[in-house]
Amino acid sequence: MKNEQTIIAFYNTARTEILTRIKLRDNTLLFFIGISSTIFAIPLVFGAKSNLLLIIPYLSLGISLIIAQHNNIIGSLAAYLNTEFSKVKKKVGISHWDDSVFLHDFHRHAMLYRSFGHLTILLLPTVISLYQNKPMINGTCGEMLLFWSSTLSAFMVIYLSVASHVTRRRLIKLKGKVS
Repeated sequence: MKNEQTIIAFYNTARTEILTRIKLRDNTLLFFIGISSTIFAIPLVFGAKSNLLLIIPYLSLGISLIIAQHNNIIGSLAAYLNTEFSKVKKKVGISHWDDSVFLHDFHRHAMLYRSFGHLTILLLPTVISLYQNKPMINGTCGEMLLFWSSTLSAFMVIYLSVASHVTRRRLIKLKGKVS
């Protein structure tokens, strides 16, 4: 009985970690929306140069790194729970949401919508800031370097978002094979 209580405690701890990481990931996105809105407002309100907007691609890159890290940990913990605890759950007689056929069928679409939503939230302000600063393409060497490095940051955001999505898909397939 003591082993079962220990296992249930580990399971609950991992589930709590998943929920905490989901909240942190969502709060990170909300922070990005707030800071991007503030940065967009500065040139409008104070008449500052629009090259201030080129901070946004770098913020987007940083936020996408944080989100990718959270997504990978969330997926790894979920796979861990479903692979390592599957025999114990069957032995104890626990039927859980993680094992449901509905979740397996629904998860594919939910993950795609989430990834697309994250990418849209991160890229839309980035693309607008790059568009606002397109005259910098023909500017000084420093301006061109700033513009193109910001553009590179936008492509890195796309790469990180797609890589995170692919990693989660692999974890889901692994989960299905082991359980």
